[in-house]
Amino acid sequence: TEGKENRMEVTTKKQNRRKIVIGVLIAVVVLVAAVIAFASSYLVNYAIGRSGDGGDREVALDVEAPTDGVEQLIAENRAVQKQANEEFLQQNPGQTVQITAADGLRLNGVYYPNAGSHLWVIALHGYRGSHTGVTNLAQHYHDAGYQVLTPDLRACGDSEGDYVGMGWLDRKDVLQWIDWVLAQDSEAEIVLHGVSMGAATTMMTAGDKV
Repeated sequence: TEGKENRMEVTTKKQNRRKIVIGVLIAVVVLVAAVIAFASSYLVNYAIGRSGDGGDREVALDVEAPTDGVEQLIAENRAVQKQANEEFLQQNPGQTVQITAADGLRLNGVYYPNAGSHLWVIALHGYRGSHTGVTNLAQHYHDAGYQVLTPDLRACGDSEGDYVGMGWLDRKDVLQWIDWVLAQDSEAEIVLHGVSMGAATTMMTAGDKV
């Protein structure tokens, strides 16, 4: 009887140790899963979330005067472009226009008319930017006789959306902007010109049937 009790005690201790080990393993797995979920959520929100810490990105035209010759030339060109942007916006304040995306988001853009022209350009800004990031393109195209449309891509600028489309979702929005242009001018000849993420959007749009 005593031997049987000893064996039962040993068995009970083994079972208790097994339960403890299993409990610890479960706790570790749950903790690791929670850390991965938190990190994944943070990184996704940082990269493409509208409220993420990635922040808005605009091209900086105000820079310190560099000493290097090439850098100095770049700085001078930026200063010239900044002045050209300001003069363009003073003469052409633009008109705010809107469309509704297929998923119901309200998307904003700014339209710079050029009366009588059937040449159009849709200029697309880069990652976390807005229509102001392509003011230089608007100025150059407008001076060349184009009517100019500068949309705020989804989750950017004044457009609605919780997540930046990175071009893939935006391509469908651009097709709707093309429809908007054609509604204004059935004879429109349209150029798509994108910068950074806007360039990716342009290429993805080119792969769709217009």
